[in-house]
Amino acid sequence: MEEKFKNFLEEDEKILWIRKQKKNLLLIIPFGIKVGIISSFIFLILILITIILETILGIVIIISIFVIIIWWIILYINHHINRMKKILQLSSNELRQYDFIEIITSKRYIRKSYLLNYFKDFLKYPKNVIEQIGDIVFIKLDFIEKVIVEYKFRRIGLFLKGYKPKFFNDTDFFIEFTENDFDELLKILINTLNLEKKESNPIFEEYFKKK
Repeated sequence: MEEKFKNFLEEDEKILWIRKQKKNLLLIIPFGIKVGIISSFIFLILILITIILETILGIVIIISIFVIIIWWIILYINHHINRMKKILQLSSNELRQYDFIEIITSKRYIRKSYLLNYFKDFLKYPKNVIEQIGDIVFIKLDFIEKVIVEYKFRRIGLFLKGYKPKFFNDTDFFIEFTENDFDELLKILINTLNLEKKESNPIFEEYFKKK
């Protein structure tokens, strides 16, 4: 897989850090929508039972609604899977072995992720800051002006020039970390981005590029 990314790299660009994870995209159907449908369905049933009580007509109506909703869920999941296949040009077996990849090079942050790259509104960022090729996004390190380490969520947020976050940790670009890789990852970011610490507490640390 590294060979694929080497085709995107400039001649003097080096990979400093890389993370690869296999993810089964067929299991990642939007959870919130499923919960919303199930919750609405249960709520509707309770209302119908309260109104219609134990009549045969009420039972028929409830069963009919149940069948319709289940059928709709099946159609939605099938549509979602077919959409992934079309966008990614992958088979069902390949979707089960999808490579989620993050890379920090000497010049860019690179992320390969169907869910994080296709379901975000990148138009809110200034033009030419983000380059996207299929399910891969490229961000030049020159466009990253701030980094926030969130210890509670175990992630490092990358904040881009020209974008005003709605709240202090509002970013579409972050790198999750573990105790094993945190020190190495933070050191690479500090050295590559030329960062200096501005604020530190048990909850988060904030770094800015040196002027």
